[in-house]
Amino acid sequence: MRKLYALVAGLFFVLVATKTNSQPSINPLDHVFETTNITSVVVIDEPTDNTNSPEETCRANFEERPTPNSTLSKKFIAEPWNSEGKRPVYLCWKFGDGKDTCIQYSNTNSGPYTVVHYYQRPGVYEVCVRIVYEGGCEATKCKPVYVTIPDACRADFEKLALTPSISPLDVTFKALPWHNNNKKPKKICWSFGDGRDTCIEYPTTFTGTYLLRHKYNHPGTYEVCVKILYDGGCEASKCKPVTINEPDRCGADFERIPATNTNDLLVAGFKAIPSHNNNKLPRVICWKFGDGKDTCIEYAQNFSGPYVVRHKYNA
Repeated sequence: MRKLYALVAGLFFVLVATKTNSQPSINPLDHVFETTNITSVVVIDEPTDNTNSPEETCRANFEERPTPNSTLSKKFIAEPWNSEGKRPVYLCWKFGDGKDTCIQYSNTNSGPYTVVHYYQRPGVYEVCVRIVYEGGCEATKCKPVYVTIPDACRADFEKLALTPSISPLDVTFKALPWHNNNKKPKKICWSFGDGRDTCIEYPTTFTGTYLLRHKYNHPGTYEVCVKILYDGGCEASKCKPVTINEPDRCGADFERIPATNTNDLLVAGFKAIPSHNNNKLPRVICWKFGDGKDTCIEYAQNFSGPYVVRHKYNA
């Protein structure tokens, strides 16, 4: 702002004429004042634009809120402040994921100055707002914003079919955890349906499989449940029936059958008669015919019989 200079030039004369008579007292009303006009010349510079005064200050801030549509969406509300009460005319947002935007406002817009942004994935993002005010004052504010998905988890398990097989009363279960934010189980509790339950705690650094072996005293169908407590507090359970078979018991027998398509009385036919309490099929049947010429026959696991053989004796 330029200084104001004034040059005042003039001529000031005061002529006072006093009429005095010879009387001893003087009446003040008898004074007569004669004053000349005061002439002043003032030169003033053109006024400067004071829009961006050195005293003007401004700030920028914002708050973030969740949106009801998606946990990956965020609503941002700019919080402008200007010492002269000037309003924003330009707001630029940097959301931290490379998708930035700028919005222009009229200087009559009193807000709110909001924007909604959708993130592709959860994470921590550096969000910035730059506010440009009427007249040119501008300010920027940055802060981290956490985009998270609420925890969701499930629990399941399976009964393993081990090879080579062990007693059907001795069962191995495998827990099948799932967590949408990949959090690990902290505790897994098992209910086997026979009144002998157990819980196992795991460190969050555990990377193995969640296996457990349990031996039943009797065959039958049991309601087996697994409950998984995850790091962070999410908890899930799953129950389903599991059938426990009796321990394997098997038998072997055979019978002689007619040897078809031959009239040779030295050719004999035999039929094996297998039996298994859990309906398992024979894998190998070995024959000893009594004449020193023995044999074994392997069968595919989908072969269901009959298990027959012909043998020719020499005498």
